[in-house]
Amino acid sequence: MATPPQSELRRLVGPPLIGLILDWALTGVLTNQAYLYHVYFAHDRPWLQCLVYVTVVFEWVQTGLLTENAFFSYVENYGNYADLVPNRNAWFSAAIMCAIVSLAVQAFYAWRIFLLGRSCFLVIVVGVLSLMQAGAGIAFGIMLKHSNATITESVDFKPALVTWLVGSAAADVTIAVSMTALMLRRKTGFGTPTDRTVDKLIQLTVETGTITATVAVLELALCLALPNQDYYVVPAQVLSKLYANALLTTLNNRALLKHKDYRSTSTRPSGRRHLSHELDFHHQPDESQSTDLADRFTSIIHLVDLDLRGKWSKDDEGQRTTAP
Repeated sequence: MATPPQSELRRLVGPPLIGLILDWALTGVLTNQAYLYHVYFAHDRPWLQCLVYVTVVFEWVQTGLLTENAFFSYVENYGNYADLVPNRNAWFSAAIMCAIVSLAVQAFYAWRIFLLGRSCFLVIVVGVLSLMQAGAGIAFGIMLKHSNATITESVDFKPALVTWLVGSAAADVTIAVSMTALMLRRKTGFGTPTDRTVDKLIQLTVETGTITATVAVLELALCLALPNQDYYVVPAQVLSKLYANALLTTLNNRALLKHKDYRSTSTRPSGRRHLSHELDFHHQPDESQSTDLADRFTSIIHLVDLDLRGKWSKDDEGQRTTAP
């Protein structure tokens, strides 16, 4: 095959390479978050730890598959234009794997919504949207596999592609709005420490939901607006990592919030104490600090953290059932 113009080469090589670099960067962030989770939350429920570690390994495998793609095109077949356009394992690594990870993360958020609001309706809505987008994403990957379509021909499967990405964005927006509304109900309106903590949680929820939804919409827009280009490859290669990082960020944020609350309400003891000791809700502070700490350690963090750790007492159960 004749060598294409330089501008055509930049268009074909540039987006996958940029996507791979961003994917490796997000893999580094994810690995660091996984280490922090292992250090601070080793006593979370077994199924939750399984979800975290399986997701991390899943993402490592995806990065390896994307790297293998790049090695094949840029090293083993350097200079061969025909090897720049086949999707190779992208049908699985960029489509099916992303759909599976997004389904797992959205299911976790649906569980959080149930903990916060006991709303079966919201859980059903999120569940339906999540299953719809995951099914469409898997179908899209299977279509790519059996058609041997190139990376510039993915738009030929528009119904599955649109359903996948629109469903993913809709689920993310629904999760962000639902969790924000449920957490706003816990605010007192008097600028208390509880209100400030809830504000931080709302900010995190909106940010993570907005990022994943925006990237999904961006991928769809690039596919539809530039059907014969491969610029959509950049968001396609990082979307799965964004979901995985959103999951770990949500879980690890418990450590940040509780550590700040503890430091702001108690004097620093002599000597060095491990952070995990300060994060333990079942550790009893000095009697002189108990009243202040009880006000500062917000019920929303306490309830969610105990649910994640699977450590409910009778008093905790009563608090959960009477929470607004």
